[in-house]
Amino acid sequence: MRPMTQPPQPPLPACAPAADTSDEGRYLALLARDARFDGHFFTGVTSTGIYCRPVCAVRTPRRDNCRFFTLAAQAERAGFRPCLRCRPELAPQALRWSLQDASAVLVQQAVRLLDAPELWAPAPQQAAQAAQAGHPGAVARLAQRLGVSDRHLRRIFEAALGVSPLQYLQTRRLLTAKQLLTDTTMPVTDIALASGFASLRRFNAAFAGHYRLNPTQLRRSGADAAAPTQCSDASVITPAQRSGASATPMQRSDTSATATQRSGTNATAMQRSGASATAMQRSGASATATQRSGASATAGHTGELRLAWRPPLDVAALLAFFARRQLHGVEWVLPDGAGPILRRTVRLAPGCTGQPREIIGWISARFDGSRHLLLLQASDSLYPVLPLVIRRVRALLDLDADPAAINAVLHPHFPQGDGLRLPGAFDGFELAVRAVLGQQVTLAAARTLGQRLVERLGQTIATPWPELHRLFPSPATLAATDGAVLGQMGIVRQRQAAIVALARAVDGGQLALHDGADPEKTTAALCALPGIGDWTAQYIAMRVLRWPDAFPSGDVALHKALGLQGQKNPARAATAAAQAWRPWRSYALLRAWAGAAAQA
Repeated sequence: MRPMTQPPQPPLPACAPAADTSDEGRYLALLARDARFDGHFFTGVTSTGIYCRPVCAVRTPRRDNCRFFTLAAQAERAGFRPCLRCRPELAPQALRWSLQDASAVLVQQAVRLLDAPELWAPAPQQAAQAAQAGHPGAVARLAQRLGVSDRHLRRIFEAALGVSPLQYLQTRRLLTAKQLLTDTTMPVTDIALASGFASLRRFNAAFAGHYRLNPTQLRRSGADAAAPTQCSDASVITPAQRSGASATPMQRSDTSATATQRSGTNATAMQRSGASATAMQRSGASATATQRSGASATAGHTGELRLAWRPPLDVAALLAFFARRQLHGVEWVLPDGAGPILRRTVRLAPGCTGQPREIIGWISARFDGSRHLLLLQASDSLYPVLPLVIRRVRALLDLDADPAAINAVLHPHFPQGDGLRLPGAFDGFELAVRAVLGQQVTLAAARTLGQRLVERLGQTIATPWPELHRLFPSPATLAATDGAVLGQMGIVRQRQAAIVALARAVDGGQLALHDGADPEKTTAALCALPGIGDWTAQYIAMRVLRWPDAFPSGDVALHKALGLQGQKNPARAATAAAQAWRPWRSYALLRAWAGAAAQA
């Protein structure tokens, strides 16, 4: 097999366990099974044709049988298939930030958007064309969104990462489908549609072509994980066999009726496997799927979806942050018990899901610190959009953060905060409204105002727990709310205007509040709304847009933590001091807050 050219690697921070980014350094990390490198590289084993995470519990392969890749897509392009034991789809994303290199910034934005499930499926008007053309529209829409040509995007993407945008997208969709096959009992058809494939037939063909298995075979193989003595795969194929296995994948895609019955699918699902299902059909695929998106969301049969993170992670501090701000009925933090748990109700608008109506439900996230895993449960109503739910939960809890890179910059300034993560938001609009309510008032006062808003205007929802029974008001609800109603809750006139203007901008589509939005353009649009200034816009950029370098320089708590409150212009002094923290000023702000709270 022709060796693949490795893309250039950024240097590891000094506090990382191995400063060597060569293949020898990676092999040492593989020997140590160091979770701090999880997601930073993948190891392809030539003797088995499988690629693994560095934390894989199987017997470590010989050095001369290992090839190292930065991305899962690179390993799959080289002909390797994902390990069924360590499951590369669970690895944290390797986020890299650049503030100066224009090409690096563009590639970074492209990767973030390709990771977003909203971009995977074609728009309804493009459904028929996409089903016939193999889904090429996603990359074209990505280039249009980034303001560049398809050709330019492909050129710089391949130069930086060694794979094309379409190859990267295909790997992301297939790995997501692999996770849903392994961790849930969802029908294969629903998994194919949720993962962005236009039809089950195309999904089966892609799966067989990449993994030498069809989905039902992988589901059975996942249930019977191989012993931890070798890389797990249902059928180990050597590189020689791999190069000559042209007909086998397609033969394997034709499963027998017995195999189909064992996987839990019925005759109807088998018939659907050969039929083309457009995106328009997907939005209303079956009566069952429609019922699952309804208001009653008490059941939860998705199983436990596993989401990994890189240590260290201060779970207690993260959940304490949410507990101090939780709104009763909407959120519920359980810091003790078998494992710390965060539960909440969720709402997903049609604009971000591609579904014909909004989807509501609940999530329950339990932390397993010993395995560096988050165990996520979701209501059945969230079945059609589980990839989107997974992405938002990862952002909510900052599971993709790279502590080694962050601590290399911030540890000299904030040595006590190495395990702190930046709390995000599941719903960007909800967080933005709560940020407005928190302007120039105490945390307790902001929480009281938010509680009144939920009790007066929030929709009721059924969940397995009486502590969760409300949804935060939707943009449409608040956009139509009279200022007098908000005034009755104790919300002052300036914030009434800000909330209504914010709701109308989001409901009308003029303002997007999610982690793929451009930080500079979004903060400028926020500041153009009445009653929203720089502090609120930067706070929203920090928690909603997931911008690690957001910095509300006028924050009073920050001035106090830095001892600047007595200066003539503390905001300017804070900005000057924060230059040493870039590009992680958002994390520095969180550590400054934590340090001030500890001294109080």
